[in-house]
Amino acid sequence: MDIIIRNIGKEYVKAIDEKAKALNMSRNEFLNRYLIGYAHHREALGREDRLEKFLNETQQQMLAFTMLMDMMTDTLRELSGLDDDES
Repeated sequence: MDIIIRNIGKEYVKAIDEKAKALNMSRNEFLNRYLIGYAHHREALGREDRLEKFLNETQQQMLAFTMLMDMMTDTLRELSGLDDDES
């Protein structure tokens, strides 16, 4: 697939050409790799955001379960007549 970019300043084209030359690449090859890398980077950021959201939700659930277990432990101690000193 071809991408055509119009109305880009000469100074930007020159900067791109210099970066490509420093890497021993053509302008086309440099831009091709840059755009593919950008697309992969955006995809990775999306995965990272989803993972962070998942981890936060998991942490909240673990906290809620811990609180529930503490409440159940207290209730069982009360029902069995155990004091905190005996455990």
